[in-house]
Amino acid sequence: MCAILGIFSNTVVPPSFKLRFKKTLSLTSHRGPDQSNEVFLNNALLGFNRLSIVGVNNGLQPLANEDSTIFVLCNGEIYNYPQLRAKLEGKHSFSTDSDCEVIVHLYEDDPDGFVSQLKGQFAFIIYDMKKKRVILARDRFGINPLFYAKKSGVLFVSSEAKSILSLDSTVSSELDPIALKEMLFLYGPTPPRTAFQGISQVIPGHILTFNVNESKVIENRRYWNLPEKVARPESQITKEFLRLFSAAVERRTQGADQSVAVYLSGGMDSSAVAAILKKTGSPVVTFSVRFQDPAFDESKYQDLVSTFLKAPNFSVTGDTLCDSNIFQTVWHTEHPLLRTAPLPLYSLSHLVHSKGKKFVCCGEGADEMLLGYPVFLKGASSIQDKLHDYSSIDDLFVYCQQTGQQMVDSLKEKTSKKWSIPIDSIRLPQMLEVETKLSRYLLVQQGDRQSMSHGIEQRFPFLDEDLVDYLFSLPDEQLNKCVLGKKVLKENLRTLLPAAVIDRKKQGYLSPMAQQLYDSSVIQNLAATSETVEFIKIIKRYYNLKKVQQLVNKFQNKKLSDVETIGLLLVLSTVVLHEQFFGGPS
Repeated sequence: MCAILGIFSNTVVPPSFKLRFKKTLSLTSHRGPDQSNEVFLNNALLGFNRLSIVGVNNGLQPLANEDSTIFVLCNGEIYNYPQLRAKLEGKHSFSTDSDCEVIVHLYEDDPDGFVSQLKGQFAFIIYDMKKKRVILARDRFGINPLFYAKKSGVLFVSSEAKSILSLDSTVSSELDPIALKEMLFLYGPTPPRTAFQGISQVIPGHILTFNVNESKVIENRRYWNLPEKVARPESQITKEFLRLFSAAVERRTQGADQSVAVYLSGGMDSSAVAAILKKTGSPVVTFSVRFQDPAFDESKYQDLVSTFLKAPNFSVTGDTLCDSNIFQTVWHTEHPLLRTAPLPLYSLSHLVHSKGKKFVCCGEGADEMLLGYPVFLKGASSIQDKLHDYSSIDDLFVYCQQTGQQMVDSLKEKTSKKWSIPIDSIRLPQMLEVETKLSRYLLVQQGDRQSMSHGIEQRFPFLDEDLVDYLFSLPDEQLNKCVLGKKVLKENLRTLLPAAVIDRKKQGYLSPMAQQLYDSSVIQNLAATSETVEFIKIIKRYYNLKKVQQLVNKFQNKKLSDVETIGLLLVLSTVVLHEQFFGGPS
């Protein structure tokens, strides 16, 4: 992956932006540490920080069509680019080996439907100089981020919000109180909302078209839909799943000239990725998070899998990383924190980088695609429980009229209508998990932001388009019988992994959050400042001060409930985020 940055103006770009552009681009050099490039046009500035994986020697962006009237900046990987390039080469000239060059030519040939042809994880900008249009798009699940903001006839676009604020600090002056509440109840802001007022994100699976001359969005549409239901012979479903999953793993490791890195939790999903890689003959090296607290530690299973597959394992111990990582994690995440689980992943990506790797394969998406969460076994009606009833701390939020319950109910109704899913179908909790926990939390706070903080690209075989479309095309009856509880995955792993891993009780990746906060001098110091004028001014912008002080008091007496622990971390990391991006109270 990389970092992309663009400024588009309905007049000549003001000189002040040109002066700040290089420094702003350097803010995201962690995403692309290998090369950097800038192109200045009359009405646009284009910037790129490169993490070189495909087309190592000549893949520097922006990329252009033959007459340099259409430019593309892309953060991501197009896994089916060899097939797309073969189709395009008869009509177009290619000047690089970059997988992303197919995007500009696909757009030329099919400006309305080109995005649907892409298979991969991506966030890109197309600048069409003749039409005076900017096209923004993200992959289905929002693996790669893309932010934008409009101000005084200028469109700012970037891989991270901090770049937009660096170019024009007046775009946003505070966090969004509604987004903060959505973080608690829905795992993150509902796109296009972000944590920052005045800054938006491209909705996952959407394409947005911006008219530069008129300085307005002229189209914002979803480019993919759920496939039609097709019943299959049940005897074939297990075999077809293995074929598609194996192809998904292979696509994400094509061209790898050394051992492939895998994040290994010790659970079945990440172990499955490592096992398929080993089966295809690829050397594998694994990376894990361990904990001293036995209630959270999975090292027994990490060691079992790495030994079974003869795959070296490297690890970090996550118990005491709160003090060393919290400020950097908030800075890179650009969100307040809901959990301490992202903190060890920041260190883990540093470890992967130190071993000379540039990408890592992961097991995220399996629970959502294969109905692995306990909520699915209980039926669609229990999604309300899964999306959390935080009623005990609902009164934290004084600037949002919706209650948490109303947020959950509204999302449930909108998701049902958006995807045409019956309210009692098992597909509804599945899509709710996809659009909340997966796309807003796992792929963002624990995913892209932690790995790319050290220039490590995460890849997700379980989110492969062909595999996802196949699973979504199964009727509910076959989904329940053949897939629910990851049955189809378990059946395929019996000869590839130890039974103890396949049959173990599900344990999601969590960290000993309460103890980490109680033991953290950083958290203790933040809590100790809760009576200061500066702290109070920030808190009053977003939260109920009286409720916050109650949480701080309980923390100092070590009497927080699990829900209150989450609430306290959300509040304290909000203060950190506000100070990092907006300075002290104004």
